[in-house]
Amino acid sequence: MLVGRESEQERIARLLSDARLGRSGALAIHGEAGIGKSASSSTPSRRHTTWP
Repeated sequence: MLVGRESEQERIARLLSDARLGRSGALAIHGEAGIGKSASSSTPSRRHTTWP
């Protein structure tokens, strides 16, 4: 779990849930090296890997 990234994780999870329902969306993650961009984007996707 990433500490202090709950709101970001919720947004990503919401986008993935919407995608499962056929809704489109976009996500851009940017920032300096080492702030957890990869970890922030991969954690929610592991929870949403089962597609209908």
